[in-house]
Amino acid sequence: VSVIITNASGTIEYVNPKFSQVTGYSAAEAVGRSPSMLKSGEHPQEFYADLWQTLISGQEWRGEFYNKRKNGELYWELASIVGIQDENGRITHYVSITEDITQRKQREEEHVRQERLAAVGQLAAGIAHDFNNVMAVITLYSDLLQRSPNLSDAERKKLQVIADQSHHAATLTSQILDFSRRSVRQP
Repeated sequence: VSVIITNASGTIEYVNPKFSQVTGYSAAEAVGRSPSMLKSGEHPQEFYADLWQTLISGQEWRGEFYNKRKNGELYWELASIVGIQDENGRITHYVSITEDITQRKQREEEHVRQERLAAVGQLAAGIAHDFNNVMAVITLYSDLLQRSPNLSDAERKKLQVIADQSHHAATLTSQILDFSRRSVRQP
């Protein structure tokens, strides 16, 4: 874990080697500066106001930061920050212990993406099956009507267009089912 110790006003007095490894800032670059040098700009100002209000009140703050490394790369940290009090109960320092959770967050995001894709696949499959049922009726009746002996050539051509389009729709439905992985793809 990364460790940062600041004075009561938030100026860094100590960072451990893991801090340098995670952020890219050496101890010499960090000491004397504010932890705000890691701000990504992704959190609203109210986020930091709430954080400081919690700390000033003597409570421990726990949460996640979306921070920026020295090289500009963004990363996630799980943090715990607590004030250190002197014998009079006055906060003299703050200790921040953080863990880089970027990879975990990326796995969570990938999992959410996969769940969304699966939901879209299920929706597509449901629609495709319903659409297939509708097209089956259209295909059946157009085929039956084409067998009628009382049709003119123009009417037969129109029915053939209906039959052709319903077969085309069935092919599209099959492709939707392939997308949803509900059917085995035929080469």
